[in-house]
Amino acid sequence: MTEDVLKPSQTFFVTQGLPLTSQEQEVLEGLYLPLVGSIALSLYQFFAFQSKFTDPQPHFQLLTRLDLGLQNFLTARYKLEALGLLRSFVTPKNEYHYQLVAPISARQFLQDDIFSHLLLGKIGEKDYQMLAQYFLTQTATSASNSEEIEITTSFQGSFDLSQAQMSQPLPITIGEVQEVRPPATKIDWLFLADLLAKQGLKLKQLTGLERTELVQLADLYGYDDFTLGKLLVETADDDGLNLKKLKQAIAKNFNAKLQTIAAKPSVPANEERFAGLRQQGFSAAELQFIQTIEKISPMDFLAAIKKQKGGFVADQERYLLEQLRRRSTLSDGVLNILIDYVLRQQNQASLQASYVNTIANDWAQNKVQLPEDAMVKIKELIGKSQQSKEQRYGRKNNNSPQRKRPKEELPDWVDKPMTETEMDEKDKEAFLKRIEKLKESR
Repeated sequence: MTEDVLKPSQTFFVTQGLPLTSQEQEVLEGLYLPLVGSIALSLYQFFAFQSKFTDPQPHFQLLTRLDLGLQNFLTARYKLEALGLLRSFVTPKNEYHYQLVAPISARQFLQDDIFSHLLLGKIGEKDYQMLAQYFLTQTATSASNSEEIEITTSFQGSFDLSQAQMSQPLPITIGEVQEVRPPATKIDWLFLADLLAKQGLKLKQLTGLERTELVQLADLYGYDDFTLGKLLVETADDDGLNLKKLKQAIAKNFNAKLQTIAAKPSVPANEERFAGLRQQGFSAAELQFIQTIEKISPMDFLAAIKKQKGGFVADQERYLLEQLRRRSTLSDGVLNILIDYVLRQQNQASLQASYVNTIANDWAQNKVQLPEDAMVKIKELIGKSQQSKEQRYGRKNNNSPQRKRPKEELPDWVDKPMTETEMDEKDKEAFLKRIEKLKESR
């Protein structure tokens, strides 16, 4: 997942299609507003106005004009993205490109299982019925009064583009544009509903909380829509969908997956980002470690370490990771750094909930978003621990020479002296290969 580390000094520009029609404006204000909130709607309208200008503007001007903090802006932007009103990109020049999308029709909105239930839960049944009656009546009246026959010409009717022309190379190569924050897992609910309906099952049976849990499970274990739908069908009972059985099946499949391990080629790193980290003093070993852990799920990474140590993944550890994915905003890479620190660098036999949650809480509150941020935090922890020990030993006997103590075991990716228990290069290479093999089984 591409991390969104927006800086106020970064510039942006906005594009949109045709201006909103009066009907689309009504849908936006009547149906979308209760879901996204007034700040997000103001941001949408600001972007619509800003699309009239071609020159990129710094984000801090946007924040000033809307009287918003950076986090409030990001929250509003994410809401627009989540409901399909906005697409966000980063250009090769590291500029943000925001593309406005018109709202769907009122009928499509009210027929959508997710949107309609979100709106109902937000405004209540009375207001929902009032809005539904208004918009559906408007749609029906518009349709009944229309006896027009569309005579719009097709593309081929106006343009003659031969196959030979299509095969000619373009004189300009269009640079790639990277999406800012594609979700780790985005379930296609319409596809899933259709897949379940073919087996006589109804997606509407699941509550909003259960749907959120489905997304988290799919994200944690790396399932796509089809695999998730297949598991839902396999675990359904006479009463319909059964999330408890689904979790049991996922755990069973996860354990079975560990028995079939195959190799997978690594994905090239983000060169611009890694070049910056090298300038900050990150070693080649650290960069390789970051590159590896960002491409594996926390559950697979936990299993790799347990396999290396000759142990197994306990049920309470699996539950702990599920809870962390549900309650925290930490990315998979950051969670993997935390797992590595506790199990290999602290040499603990298992993940203890109280200890892990304490660190996770601290990182979340300090906006630790990237693996390199977590590595810096761990170096700070180790530095404080060493300083505390030196002060403690020094106060105990200031006049006598201090006894030479064994060095504290540090992470293998920390650029500091290590003890004899550190993995050599051969062991490191073997460990990374095990991780790559686990990822192939996803």
